[in-house]
Amino acid sequence: MAQLETIATAMNSIPDIIFYKDTQGICRGGNTAWSNLLGKPLDQLIGKSDLDLFPEVMAKPFQSYDKAMLASGKPTRNNEWLVYLNGKKVYVETLKTPWIGKDGKVVGVLGVCHEIKPDFAIKP
Repeated sequence: MAQLETIATAMNSIPDIIFYKDTQGICRGGNTAWSNLLGKPLDQLIGKSDLDLFPEVMAKPFQSYDKAMLASGKPTRNNEWLVYLNGKKVYVETLKTPWIGKDGKVVGVLGVCHEIKPDFAIKP
């Protein structure tokens, strides 16, 4: 139990958004930054799909990126805009990589969104 708490507090100390989903696109966890993006506590996000959590115009590309990464089996990077509930827009580079289980098989998608400073971003 102490190891899981250590991992959770370490993830929550990182300002980048971290999330993980199963191979069906269902959210299984994330850090405080991810919870802040969506404006809900983590326990209300687990078990939801992108379509449950984001407007369709954002959710559909997220799902496409996930499927492409899972099909290739290799990490991918893409740049995209995220919009917080308060209207704040951030331009991020999102790394998506296979989430590998103990048995070495892919169990889902692990994602990290790192904000790109506004002076480097192109406005939508």
